[in-house]
Amino acid sequence: MVIYTCEISVGVSYITINYHQSAAMLSSNSDFTGDGGFKEAQFDQFRGNDYNTINLENLEVINYKYSSELESGEIILTLVSGNKKIWSSGELGGQSKDSGEIVLKDAKNIKLRVIGKNATGKYKFEWGVK
Repeated sequence: MVIYTCEISVGVSYITINYHQSAAMLSSNSDFTGDGGFKEAQFDQFRGNDYNTINLENLEVINYKYSSELESGEIILTLVSGNKKIWSSGELGGQSKDSGEIVLKDAKNIKLRVIGKNATGKYKFEWGVK
């Protein structure tokens, strides 16, 4: 559980803003060897963000494949480079799967970002060199 608290004080009165994130990861597994890998996780009531750095340096194009089985809520899978979104699955609920190709074009320090919206279930994301 991650709790962010920000306090803004003016004179004798103040405002407190709390931002609450939680992710109950029941299990998580990954393998980032060579020119490919995978990340999979099972979760309960996942809310917030989960980041995983993946080694895709010096690659221009990769193949991807994902699957998700959610009992409730939604997740979004994205690849980001810094603050720039490279690719997104869109909102996934229920059972979903897809595959394709992603052009990386000068992307550095790539992370797989999983956004949970009160989601219970599991996902697997795989990638490899074209």
